[in-house]
Amino acid sequence: MNRKKFVQNITIGEYVIHFALSRWCHHEDSHDIFGNPLQDFPLQGGDVAYLEISNSKIVLKNDIAGCFRVYWWEDQLHKEIFVTDNVFSFLSEEELNSWQKNEYEDQYFSKHGYTSGDSTAYAGIHKIPPFGTLIIDDNGARITSEWIKNIDYRGGKIETFRKVVAESMEKIFSTLKDADFPIVLCFSGGVDSYYLAKVMKSMGIPFEGVYFFHKINSKKKDLRLAQKKASELGLRLRVVDISSMYDEQIENVIRQLCYFDRHGYRYHFYGVQAIREIWGPNTLIVNGQNSDSILSFGPSERKFTSLWKRYLLYGHNLFIKKVLSSIIGTAFHKKFTLPITKEERGRALYDNFKYCLLLDHDDPKEYTQYIDRKIAVIQEQFDFRKESEFWLYLKFYTHIQGSDSQVVVSSAQYHNLRLLMPFVSKSFIQAVLCYKNDQLELYHPKYVLQIE
Repeated sequence: MNRKKFVQNITIGEYVIHFALSRWCHHEDSHDIFGNPLQDFPLQGGDVAYLEISNSKIVLKNDIAGCFRVYWWEDQLHKEIFVTDNVFSFLSEEELNSWQKNEYEDQYFSKHGYTSGDSTAYAGIHKIPPFGTLIIDDNGARITSEWIKNIDYRGGKIETFRKVVAESMEKIFSTLKDADFPIVLCFSGGVDSYYLAKVMKSMGIPFEGVYFFHKINSKKKDLRLAQKKASELGLRLRVVDISSMYDEQIENVIRQLCYFDRHGYRYHFYGVQAIREIWGPNTLIVNGQNSDSILSFGPSERKFTSLWKRYLLYGHNLFIKKVLSSIIGTAFHKKFTLPITKEERGRALYDNFKYCLLLDHDDPKEYTQYIDRKIAVIQEQFDFRKESEFWLYLKFYTHIQGSDSQVVVSSAQYHNLRLLMPFVSKSFIQAVLCYKNDQLELYHPKYVLQIE
């Protein structure tokens, strides 16, 4: 597999398309794959994105979670189109700082630390949304989106759900059975990493665990839990202290990335650097990112405040929801109202406050109308058969693609290491849509991963 930066200028019709994309390899069917082609191609979770180029058309597809952040913009005056995972490949920071802002996405960014859908905080600079496709031909550039088709909503027994998820994981990990390279699992001792460790153990896949510790941001009780859980599994756990790690080049990369997303960059970038230094440049990282968002929509901890947030999502008693709304509003000195209609619930999820399905009174009318227009376009584009399916798509369109998932991918790309994120796979997500029981998730978060 060839791992290098893909830089190319291609002419189609009147347009010159400038590419600058990190890491690529050549696939046997003449597609270029960005990321790690370990799973079913295309767009099954292992492939981050793929690119097709012909004499008349360019097609660049992103995965279901939008993990590989791809930006694009047009210069209509000079008939140029720019496609990159790092806008600073083409623009200086001074040029970007003088760029006109997308005022509504800029407001969204200030609230959440990321932007939504196919937009950025800069007018005219777009990104490929989750499960989205950028098509460039002699008419210019345009975005189309896909979603999982023919979802069979079965619901039903917990054991069926667990069986289907287990089959999905077995398929994902099957390519690692005879691996001749180091495999490292990011292990916190939580439900997600514990589940992945048990799956790999049961399949006889050799691997080690790593725990990133930071003296300011990490809690010693969490470290003790990870060590206890690793001991139960007979797993060797390497604790890596990233507290004092510093690299000027990495800090510059993080600073530039923060123009578009603000998340745990130092944690991931220095953690992955440590993995490379310890296990070598041929290492594969397994990361259980995003199961919280996909299964419980975020608040999966076993504490009262997380239960309250899940109740706002899944509960039915309107009085209890009003009480929770009042408590949360008092705690944060804000005024909330409960979303009642499907439109209001969609807006509250799209623009949520700390995972709470509540509407914020302080939002300007124009900003609210912008969010409603974005949601309306999504509803026109897709025929969602169930509201839960619509909700999950909104979750991908907003939080999942903007949260740590793309930071995990960026850090692995920067350090040129392979990455596997089993929960961000089409088969796992499809299983969730078919079988998840919201009422069970309310009181038993991530119950499908709770195995003996």
